Amino acid sequence: MCIRDSNILVDAFEKDSLPGYLLSGIILGASALTRPNILLFSPFILLWFLLARKGEFKKNILRIIPVALGAILIISPVTLRNYIKSGDFVLIATQGGVNFYIGNNPLSDGATASIPEFGERWEYRDCIALAEESTGRKLSPSEVSEFFYKKGLGFIANNPKEAALLFLRKIYLWLNRYEVSNNQNIYFHRRYFYILYLLPFAFSIVGTFGLFGMFCGARKNSTTSLLTIYFIIYSVSVILFFITARFRLPILPVLIIFTPFGLTRILSDIKNRRISRIILFVIIAFIVNSNLTGMRGKDFSSSHFSLGNVYLKKGEPDSARAEFETALKLNPNTPGANLNLGVICFHEGKRENAKQYFLKETEVAPKDPKAYSNLCLLYRLEGKLQEAKRFCKESIRLRPAFWEGYYNLAKCYIQSGNYQKADSTVSEAISRFRNNRRFFYLAGVIAEGKGELKRAHKHYLTCATLPRQGVEAEYNLGTIFEEKVGGALSDNDIIGICYFNLGTLLGKQGQLDSAAIALASALSWKPDLYSCFFQLAVVYDAMGNYPTALKMYDLFEKYEGANAELFLNRGLIYAKMGEFTRAEKELLEAKRRNLPEADRYLEIISRLKSGNKTKSIN
Repeated sequence: MCIRDSNILVDAFEKDSLPGYLLSGIILGASALTRPNILLFSPFILLWFLLARKGEFKKNILRIIPVALGAILIISPVTLRNYIKSGDFVLIATQGGVNFYIGNNPLSDGATASIPEFGERWEYRDCIALAEESTGRKLSPSEVSEFFYKKGLGFIANNPKEAALLFLRKIYLWLNRYEVSNNQNIYFHRRYFYILYLLPFAFSIVGTFGLFGMFCGARKNSTTSLLTIYFIIYSVSVILFFITARFRLPILPVLIIFTPFGLTRILSDIKNRRISRIILFVIIAFIVNSNLTGMRGKDFSSSHFSLGNVYLKKGEPDSARAEFETALKLNPNTPGANLNLGVICFHEGKRENAKQYFLKETEVAPKDPKAYSNLCLLYRLEGKLQEAKRFCKESIRLRPAFWEGYYNLAKCYIQSGNYQKADSTVSEAISRFRNNRRFFYLAGVIAEGKGELKRAHKHYLTCATLPRQGVEAEYNLGTIFEEKVGGALSDNDIIGICYFNLGTLLGKQGQLDSAAIALASALSWKPDLYSCFFQLAVVYDAMGNYPTALKMYDLFEKYEGANAELFLNRGLIYAKMGEFTRAEKELLEAKRRNLPEADRYLEIISRLKSGNKTKSIN
């Protein structure tokens, strides 16, 4: 709900305008898409109608209908999409339950987005896993939200005194000038935007005089009464959850509107010595400008950590390292800083340093599984598979929704040749993470390793054709997956590799046309997968399309470089085409590169050149 909507609604009410009511509903619906709790204000519009025009109950009911229709018009497409995607009736979003639990649990301070089971570093998938582990069944999105609402309400019911004190603390934070940071620290960003230096002073003015003006003029007219109702309802709807500056933003325009009235009113009250009003003003000023919670510390460690992440994503490791180190200087227990310093060291090939950073991270953030998964990888590279498996299993124990742990554990089993354990690990992961193509890729690798080519074919095809996932599925900052490159394969990379493996399998099974299509698809997804050129050359050779096969070998040599097998295969193609001189040249190069098979084919070609055709090239 915005100020413009209030003006439109008041104007529509005064003129009894149907288009005005409809437009107000449309603006209400659009506001709800960004802040769903604004919908709690909806029933109070009817209350405002009833208070403003008593004795017109039926007319007031009719007036609320177009407002509701306008909101439904905007919200219903989102609701419909939610139902189509999840099969669950979700009006707008399902994070409400988790947010309620964040603000109502034994460890809550009313402002920090921390969950007791996970600390401050968590993802929504962790919450889903916690809910499903606790209930012992698969839950719909709305059921996950309901689970956390019940946990929050359970805390309130079982701890009424603590809950009441927490609620009072949140009211204080809501009305206080201090801007509670959530994912970005406003005070840290002053160094980039000097206007932010005015913010505390600005809220001191609009908070103090705006609240006082609202109290004095709440019932002055239709507009002020509607704004007051909105302020109260929206405020309560946030205070029930937890406080942040960005959640408070929608009430600032209301306070700004009341500020001039509050200023003139207090000057009048002082002049006329209205002691009760002056005392009220002093109380409001104290609440707005005091610091009873002690939340005004200037610990910018988390902000430096976030800035380091930005540099790391941009591919600027030196700048990222400086920010992470600054974060640790300010607060040695900054979660994630050691983790990402370890990632940087790993990329630089400093594995021992990386290991020390990851071990430190397990002390700083013992509930975060990423460092354990990375340690699994490091020990696996050293061939210390027992230690590697132990760390991976610990990451899974900490967070059952941490698919990266399953991924690295399966790779441990594959490396040790234990395909049975690898298979069971991947099968469990697939049952948990049905849309994660990485596990179907690994399932294909395992099946191929066991000689189960049909099963491998099925898994590779599933991997390649799964719907695309979001950024999180492609790369989770702080977690290392692939030892060869020190980073994660992207979704496109995995699809390309799966098509490559699929094409290779089809080629071995004699399905040459399908193999060529699969290998071409691999290149379209992963253009730098130059091995495709080699495999395509083999396929076109088998199909008898020698010119195309030669082109593929030339492309492989251009991008990847030559090897003995390439010269051998290319020489045999020239021999099949009757170009014995060129064939001999290629085979001599293969022999020079210590490929024993070349001698046999050179002998055959020598006989063919001399006219003895009793031998053929196979």
